Amino acid sequence: MKPSSQLTALGLTVLLLVLASVWIISSRTTRKGSATTTHLVYELCAELPFYYRWVDERLGTPYRFPQWLISKADHAEFSTNQRRGRAEGQLAKMGTNAWPVVPLLVKALEHKNPSVGVAAGSVLVAIRANEHPDWSSQEKRLRGRSRSAQVFRSFLSGRNEFSKRYDVAHRRFGLLGLAAVGPTASKAIPDVIEALKSKEDYQLWAPAMVALKNIGGQVTNVVQFQKAVSQDAEEGLDVRASAVKALAAAAPDYPEARNLLRHALEDEKSLVRLAAARELWRLNTLAGEVLPTLTALLSHKLVTTRTGALGVISEMGSAALPIRSDVARLTSDDNETVRQAATAALKGIGVQSNVESNSANMALERTAAALFRFRAVLRAGTTALSADIKPCGCRSVFCWASTRV
Repeated sequence: MKPSSQLTALGLTVLLLVLASVWIISSRTTRKGSATTTHLVYELCAELPFYYRWVDERLGTPYRFPQWLISKADHAEFSTNQRRGRAEGQLAKMGTNAWPVVPLLVKALEHKNPSVGVAAGSVLVAIRANEHPDWSSQEKRLRGRSRSAQVFRSFLSGRNEFSKRYDVAHRRFGLLGLAAVGPTASKAIPDVIEALKSKEDYQLWAPAMVALKNIGGQVTNVVQFQKAVSQDAEEGLDVRASAVKALAAAAPDYPEARNLLRHALEDEKSLVRLAAARELWRLNTLAGEVLPTLTALLSHKLVTTRTGALGVISEMGSAALPIRSDVARLTSDDNETVRQAATAALKGIGVQSNVESNSANMALERTAAALFRFRAVLRAGTTALSADIKPCGCRSVFCWASTRV
């Protein structure tokens, strides 16, 4: 046998031995199943062996490969995709039990293989990673990551493996991710603006506004659109409420938005008034601006409206003390959900629903109620005393009652 033929035979023998070893190791790893979540993440990030990748990358070139080698490469790619799919499905089914590997999944978003990044992102969506207690730390890791931005943009405007638009959960997560990445994701600005101007995507308006601001886009034009929607009485209530939330998200950089929210407090639709009250409170507005609206909503005929108002009051805590009696009244409501929400709101305020207030609490409540009435007089037009009253920026029950807006 010629030396060249011997070298060729030796090379093929070595290649076959390597392939056999990889196949045995891969088979054993697959049979072990999902022993740990970490193992599943490694399976999710599985790649073709380097020699198959080398062959796969050169299939369209003048290189000539034996048909059996091409078949082996195709089979290896199919097996790798199966491993990823199984790992993705198992992690997704685990839900919050997969939270310990959230940092690994966030790291996988930057994988050089885009399909791995998309798979990791889909798992993060499925396990509601943005609700993780330490998600803010993970968002900091995403700052300036271009490959992660590509994954998030694909969720927002791309198509899944079935050539269909991603669902709302994926698109919302995509917007949260783009906001975390920041200006590096500037290429996604047109997609974010499109979502903000599409009434079909009204559920995404608030996170889209946050994303647009963090990326560095201009909010003026989209705010005008949201303003028109929020004031259009013929629009659906959910759509108008979403517009109100989007305006609140734009408020720090768009001063007019706060005034639009104040105007929405007097809207004829209760859902719009409720959304405006909630968002104004979250913008550090004085309690006196939203308490009258919330008090009126506590007597609304709809259960969802009453429970929604109680939810905001619970969030306000002790600042809602002046309307404690109105909340306590709902602990005897005909609807059990409302009763439970009222009890929770009283606890949020700092008062137990089944225990009578002691004399000190009663005195405090009477004082706060008196201040509440005093401020109502000022709002009605009595300004004689207001010239000597200076706001201090505090949101306590005493400060807001004596402060003119």
